[in-house]
Amino acid sequence: IRKQNDFQEALIWSYIGLAGVYIEVKDYHKALDLYDEIEYIKQTYRITDAKSSIMTFLGKWQIYNNLQKYEEAKPVLIKALREAEKIKIKPLLNQVCYELYKSYRNLNDNDKALQFYEQYHNIKESVLNEENVNKL
Repeated sequence: IRKQNDFQEALIWSYIGLAGVYIEVKDYHKALDLYDEIEYIKQTYRITDAKSSIMTFLGKWQIYNNLQKYEEAKPVLIKALREAEKIKIKPLLNQVCYELYKSYRNLNDNDKALQFYEQYHNIKESVLNEENVNKL
C-alpha cells in the first residue's frame, strides 16, 4: 500500500522492519538488498531522515558482525556514529558506541574498544541521570 501510494518515507521504515526479519532468519542477502533499496529511495526522493540511516547502518553492521566480517562492519558503524552525533539522540548514540566497542574488541583493537566503551558508559550514565531527574 505504501509503495502504491508513493509513501516513500513510510516505505523506508517498512523495509527496515522487513530487513530485520530477514536478519533474524539469517537471509542476509535479502536484508542487504532491502538496505540497498532504502538507500536508493533516500537518494531518489532526497530523504534525509537520520534515524532511518542509523537503523540501516546498524542493520548492515549486524549482518557483517554475524558473518564475522568485522573490517567491513567498522566503516558502516562509523557512518552510524556520524549520523547519531548529528541528531544527538543519546539512546541511539549509546547503541552505536556499544556496537563500535564490540567491533573493535572483535578486531583485537583494545585501545579503540576501550575508547568506545568509555563513551558508551558515559552516555549510558548521562541517560540514567536524566531519567532520575525527570522522575523527581
